[in-house]
Amino acid sequence: MPSAVFSTPDSSRIKQIFTEITPRYDLLNGLLSMNLDRSWRRWAVRRTLEGGEKSILDIGTGTGKFLKAFLEKGDFEKIVAIDLCESMLKKAKELMPGRDIAWLNTDISQGIPLENDSFDLVTAAFTLRSIQGDLPFFFSEAARVLKRGGKIAFLELTRPRSVWFQMLYYPYLKTYLPLMGALISGSSKAYSFLANSILHFDEPGKIRGLLENAGFTNVNLHSYTGGIATLITAKKS
Repeated sequence: MPSAVFSTPDSSRIKQIFTEITPRYDLLNGLLSMNLDRSWRRWAVRRTLEGGEKSILDIGTGTGKFLKAFLEKGDFEKIVAIDLCESMLKKAKELMPGRDIAWLNTDISQGIPLENDSFDLVTAAFTLRSIQGDLPFFFSEAARVLKRGGKIAFLELTRPRSVWFQMLYYPYLKTYLPLMGALISGSSKAYSFLANSILHFDEPGKIRGLLENAGFTNVNLHSYTGGIATLITAKKS
């Protein structure tokens, strides 16, 4: 069970971490999730899209797989992707060549540099844990750039609910994930951070409250694979 105090690194350290692991990021995600991450993205898109969405903002785009999953199913006229890490955005561009996407390499810790009420959909995958030190501000910014009636879809790694599953999962997070991360990417500290960020991520009930405080309604938490991944959806009232 989580116990030690965990502090989210500042944005410069987050950038350094993800720059270090960019070359092997997708390989490791597949190996460490047993390729379940593909199914999670597919399920998330299916639960999120309602039809008629014409604009999408993807935050913490990374190598672009979550955004690509939405673009394969939706008909978007305005597409914006934001990431702090330039090397990640480069990989995302290679994944979606020729798409009319506005790529923003920027730090959102001071706010999302986009206009109010400008998107139908705001998405993020495996991003909230890197900014959990200031989630209320992030959620307020997501609400600001959403149109009224717009929707958020945040996919995140979380913790299993079953005690028996926890007995297997916590040793995996604390030992196997950092070890495999170090062997494949050469960065043990990066994957130790990723493991700890999962162990100390806010409980779903707290996330629901933060979203409601930011002006969201219809907050839904969709649990996948026993709770090791969660899709968070909500609408701007």
